[in-house]
Amino acid sequence: MRQPCSLDFLHGTMTSKETISQVKEAFSGSDETQVEMLVYRKDGNECFLASYEISKIIVKAGKPHNIGKTVILPAVSAIISSVVKQNAIEITNSIPLSNSSVSRRIDEMVEDVEKQLIAHLQVKQFALQLDESTLRDNEAPFISIC
Repeated sequence: MRQPCSLDFLHGTMTSKETISQVKEAFSGSDETQVEMLVYRKDGNECFLASYEISKIIVKAGKPHNIGKTVILPAVSAIISSVVKQNAIEITNSIPLSNSSVSRRIDEMVEDVEKQLIAHLQVKQFALQLDESTLRDNEAPFISIC
């Protein structure tokens, strides 16, 4: 006999109740649904969210990806130890910020933005504008106006 699927371990404090109910409905029936959900580890650790946020800061600053491990985590550790008076090593060790982790997070965020843009452009009318000036590497700016 098939057991119902429990998804309680997948969501945490930042997951909306609406998203949880949509996923449960999709699993109980045969309807397809698409939701955005913050996935948690079994222990409820939210450090993956911090990893994405820090990766976004790194890429916006145009810094090398290894700055997360070499500069940001030690700075965060110093702040936690000094201001919050907690053991920072346990917290900072659970934030994945290796060069490959940051690179993977950035790639995932870029892919997500591309998917959102494509989905938006598929349902909206838009105009295209191509600037005649070129950037480095002979790239031309492309603008979509919806």
